[in-house]
Amino acid sequence: MPKFPGQMSDFLSHHRISLLATANKANLLLTIGAQDGELGNTSYPIEQPTGLAIHQKQLAIGGKTAIIQYTNSQAALENLSESADALFLKRSIHFTGEINIHDMAYASEDGKRGQLWFVNTRFSCLATLDSAYSFVPRWQPSWISTLDGTDRCHLNGLAMVEGKPKYVTAYSQTDSALGWKQGPQDQGVLVDVETNQVIASGLSRPNSPRYHQGFIYLLESGTARLLRVDPNSKEVTTVSQLTGFVRGLSLFGNYAVAGISTLRGSESAGIETSEKPPLQSAVVAVVDLTDGAIAATVKFDEQVKEISDLLVLENTQQPLFREHDLKTESAFVVPDDLLLAFASSWEKSKPTNPKA
Repeated sequence: MPKFPGQMSDFLSHHRISLLATANKANLLLTIGAQDGELGNTSYPIEQPTGLAIHQKQLAIGGKTAIIQYTNSQAALENLSESADALFLKRSIHFTGEINIHDMAYASEDGKRGQLWFVNTRFSCLATLDSAYSFVPRWQPSWISTLDGTDRCHLNGLAMVEGKPKYVTAYSQTDSALGWKQGPQDQGVLVDVETNQVIASGLSRPNSPRYHQGFIYLLESGTARLLRVDPNSKEVTTVSQLTGFVRGLSLFGNYAVAGISTLRGSESAGIETSEKPPLQSAVVAVVDLTDGAIAATVKFDEQVKEISDLLVLENTQQPLFREHDLKTESAFVVPDDLLLAFASSWEKSKPTNPKA
């Protein structure tokens, strides 16, 4: 397996991928890509962005009061002078209100995109969208007794399995307003959505669960560890000891890409860190899942101190995000299957001997 001694540009180029990261406190969406051995970083202003979700051409970003959805439009690239291999155009904005969105994911069945699910942390539930409502509550942990918007257990993480919500993380099993802030730090849990069974407990501020290659991976922010959980035996093992406040995780092949934020306020209480002096800005680290070693890192400037979520963009090295303007006003996106159906129908209906 190739090694990348700290060089994120080499890692991204080798795998022909790029990264998206949300920086909530900096109000930025960040892209990280590489071209000709050089690392490139672009930022886009979004109000307090948090969760990220992608399914084929569709991409969603959770913000302070809204969820923004984009479509990757290859046709629109022809009108741009910028060097890029993906162009995400804004398609819709759904105003949710300030519900403290965390993880998001598209449901899918037979390869087709379904509803967008997201963690509504303020209301301690999983939710979906409906144009008539701010959000539609779809699931709550068994210990939550009401839907009152008081962040009772700090429900935050969501992992999908076979296109359906399967696992969530919460900081506690409390059922009172901001109850998760009371008591010890290691009262976090990993829960099976279908059965409401606790898969792992005693976790210290768990975040960002992801199902990958038969295991559940998550970040334990209270101890700065990347953990692996066997959903059958419920065994929890440490994959890698990191540093800082870890949150935001994306799995790719035999690698995990993790966000590392600077420590702040109450979040720093009890967290062990080997970083001396402490981090002054956020870091993205690539962890080799086979041995827990750090394969590559990239450090942001001091404007970016926290990472909320991360996403690997496969087969994309230079993504762009654009509003609609004169260069994209004639870039139309329609479903591929319908486009093929119309083309086939037209071919069959054409006259066989058209007159001159």
